[in-house]
Amino acid sequence: MELGFNHAAKLEPFLLMSKAAKGAAAAKLVQDATSAPGVFVFAELLELPNVQELANSENSSYFSLLQLFAYKTFPDYLQHRDALPALNDAQTIKLKHLTLVSLAMESRILPYSQLLDTLQMPGIRELEDLIIDAIYLDVIRGKLDQKEQQFDVEFTMGRDLEPGKIEQLLASLQNWASTSSAVLSTLDDKLATLSREVAAQKTKREAYDQVYQTNLKEVLDKQKEVKATARTTATTGRTNLTPAGIAERDRERERERREREEKEKEKDREQDQDQDEKDKDSMDVDEPTEGTKGKNRKWLGSTSSSVMSEDRDISKAASSTFLQTQNLSPYDQQAQIFGSIETFIQPLKDEAGEEYLERLTDVAEVLGIDDPSFSSFASAISRLSAEEIAVKRSELRLHAAEDELMMHLASMKHEEALVSQWLDTMEAEPPPGSSIAALEKRKAALSSKAREYQEELRATMAQMPEDPPLTFTQLAAYHKELRQKEKVLAQKRARVKAFQGLPPNLELARHELQHAQNEQMKLVQLRERLLDKMASGVS
Repeated sequence: MELGFNHAAKLEPFLLMSKAAKGAAAAKLVQDATSAPGVFVFAELLELPNVQELANSENSSYFSLLQLFAYKTFPDYLQHRDALPALNDAQTIKLKHLTLVSLAMESRILPYSQLLDTLQMPGIRELEDLIIDAIYLDVIRGKLDQKEQQFDVEFTMGRDLEPGKIEQLLASLQNWASTSSAVLSTLDDKLATLSREVAAQKTKREAYDQVYQTNLKEVLDKQKEVKATARTTATTGRTNLTPAGIAERDRERERERREREEKEKEKDREQDQDQDEKDKDSMDVDEPTEGTKGKNRKWLGSTSSSVMSEDRDISKAASSTFLQTQNLSPYDQQAQIFGSIETFIQPLKDEAGEEYLERLTDVAEVLGIDDPSFSSFASAISRLSAEEIAVKRSELRLHAAEDELMMHLASMKHEEALVSQWLDTMEAEPPPGSSIAALEKRKAALSSKAREYQEELRATMAQMPEDPPLTFTQLAAYHKELRQKEKVLAQKRARVKAFQGLPPNLELARHELQHAQNEQMKLVQLRERLLDKMASGVS
């Protein structure tokens, strides 16, 4: 219920009595009306003809008294006290209540110092009692702030209008109506602009998602192609010997060839000696010559065939070694160049050695190694660590993208709620029967809220990201892919951890490990640059 709603009803008895009251009776009626509790509006009584006649009679001071209670204040009474009748206690308190209403219509915050000076109150306690009585009489509403020594006004009743103030009030209302229309027009334009921006952002986001999906598909296809090429190369270059084993095989063949040559030469020398002895025993000159020629031809033929067969074996071995060397991985070629060992894995004949080899083979299968050399193990472990690092980094980037996406959605929801609240407030019509003072207060409140909403809207638009980094579908797909990668890596790491042995030859192992770490750092740096480019494209 509005303040002062029943005040006009309490004036009705005095309006009825004023129809027959003239002169002194009318003056007595004014005195009673200004003293009656709950009567705070006097415009209807002031407009009656019988009361208007008091202005030109000997009781004109009572007409001035009624004007004082209608639209003037307590300082006005103090200024014209000599020309007005003396006030009783009820009239004094009522006039101070009406003065409090006039001050509240000018400012929403009334300091105690101003009220004490204007109302001529002896102390703060009496002032607060006066304000509390006004609140109970539905004259004003607000809060007493004893800490700040002020009275915060919430609502107040409307007083009678002074003659000549109607045009000013109409101008203020017209100004308020124009301002409201301008605000509504601005809101409509802003909503249309926001709708266009949202549509443009949606189109831009769809185009961005399409380009992103295309680039992502190209990258994935390229990765699959590289993996397939690497797998084909590994399959064609598969061998059961290490580079050191191949070198040992070549040296063994060379020793066998030399031993065969030594045996052939020894056998030929023995045959020559036997032939010389036979020549000495025989007196025939031609026969030994023919025999010697025949044996020499036979020896030359056997030697030539032996040399040709050895040359073919050497050519085959060299060709095999060359082909196998061409199919080696970079780590295996490095091991073949710098390695001076007999072999990486020595053949073991006891049960412990067989178990060792079985476990080593099992780990090699888990890591996808075809050649069980230390360089292969080191490169596989490096790849496993790099995959783990990549998965962790991808997971962190995914969490950051998810947080940014949620922030973007929250900003959009807040903006929508803010605009809706703004529209509801501006479109709300004033209730019927509202007084002019209430309309002015409502106008001031709406203007203040409009400025606050405009500032909040600008701040929200400034903080809102332009584009979301990812869609929810992509986010869910990345989560699923990361979970699968983590599961596979955990299984591989568990199998590798279960194997406690190390390949032999620690010197070469250290060298290969250092080389593998350097290569790993290069790959990590390359991957980080690629991820930064992708992240910049996403943002």
